[in-house]
Amino acid sequence: MENSIALTSLSQENNETKSKLHYYSKENEKKISTKCSAEKQEFERRKQEREEAQSLYKKEKREVFKTLSKKTKKCQPNLDLQVKYLLKKYKKKIKSHILCLIKS
Repeated sequence: MENSIALTSLSQENNETKSKLHYYSKENEKKISTKCSAEKQEFERRKQEREEAQSLYKKEKREVFKTLSKKTKKCQPNLDLQVKYLLKKYKKKIKSHILCLIKS
């Protein structure tokens, strides 16, 4: 009798610990799944930003190439456009330097 009572009490304790472990494992799974989903969202956001930056860079590069590769009627390079581009580039550079000096 005592042996059977001891066995039932042990089995009840095992069931309780199993249910606790099951509960904790579900909590752990939820934490892990939320963490994974947050990481995926962060990855997708960074990927989107990177793609936008690359497309903007390619667009600017295409425009520069178009302006610098234009030719005159005699198939000579159009120096006027090249000088305008360089002037625009230098103005942009000077403006950024001035802003840096003002912030300092």
